[in-house]
Amino acid sequence: MVKTIKEEKNKKVLKSFWSIVNILFGTFLLALGDGIFLVPFSIVSGGISGISILLSSAGFLTVDIWSYIIMWSLFFLGVIFLGLKFSLSTLISTIFFPIFLSLILRTNIATGLISLLLHDGMSIVNNNGNIIVSNLELMDVGRLLVIGVIGGSLAGLGCGVTFNGGGSTGGLDILVFIINKYTNIKTSVLSFTLDGLIVFSGIVISLVEKDSTQFYSGLIGIISAFMCAVMIEVSYTATGGGLILEITTNNYKEINSYVIHDLDRSTTIYNAIGGYSKDVKKVIRLAISTREFIKVRDKIAQIDPKAFVICYQAKAVNGEGWNPLTSSKENTISDFSKKIKKKAKKDGK
Repeated sequence: MVKTIKEEKNKKVLKSFWSIVNILFGTFLLALGDGIFLVPFSIVSGGISGISILLSSAGFLTVDIWSYIIMWSLFFLGVIFLGLKFSLSTLISTIFFPIFLSLILRTNIATGLISLLLHDGMSIVNNNGNIIVSNLELMDVGRLLVIGVIGGSLAGLGCGVTFNGGGSTGGLDILVFIINKYTNIKTSVLSFTLDGLIVFSGIVISLVEKDSTQFYSGLIGIISAFMCAVMIEVSYTATGGGLILEITTNNYKEINSYVIHDLDRSTTIYNAIGGYSKDVKKVIRLAISTREFIKVRDKIAQIDPKAFVICYQAKAVNGEGWNPLTSSKENTISDFSKKIKKKAKKDGK
């Protein structure tokens, strides 16, 4: 018995260790995508780096300093409006993302790789402590597009790895959850809207300043943001999918009410008999997006700490609130063809 308890404890310690490793590695990949591919080339693709690029372009403070200010400001807002438990899931990324970004932008650790991306006549210069690329107007749009795609993909992969570690990259996600808490607007809609506003702001600024290079960078930022979203899905849930939660609990009414009214999701409730206790309990099944997982898990823990929760990945979720459930084009054509043949056969008789 003592050995079993010790083994379980070791498993938990090992799981926690690998969770932290995943979160740190994911945060590093996110900083890598931003620090090497997006920030030096002024590609505004949303998120903290996008806001920081826009603010630093005004000539006040550098990108990495702005990332410190914004990340920690949003963290404390999360503590106030979402609670300490949720905010702790973002703590590692809040601490290390600005540090990793500063290391990339303030040292020569990545200048060798960035220099390989430059066109003739371009160079890497130091701008108040941060490295940026000069003479960006000399770069052809095709090469800038490749840089934006790689940067967005790396950032998305980093977010996916962080989610797999049970953490969150924090930043704008915190603002998304705060707005969702008080408005019930879906987190996916809020996230898309906020990132879209950041990218759109970059494009508007380029038009006002009549800067064609920045305009192209803004358009590429849209593609970069899209690649980021795709890579999050590929690395964490697979395209079109989500997460399925099965919650065995005695407080099913309160949890069900939370899911319906706060998440705007639907549930399926059924009876289950415990194999050992023989007690009849209620099981709630629901589908959620990856961004909602930590928030939902913490709420369940708050309502019923003794709840038994199983979470697994769904390759595809279709229906109300998700992608519509429709037949494929191939099946539709096939059905239509059968109807024509059937009618022709009937007319022939």
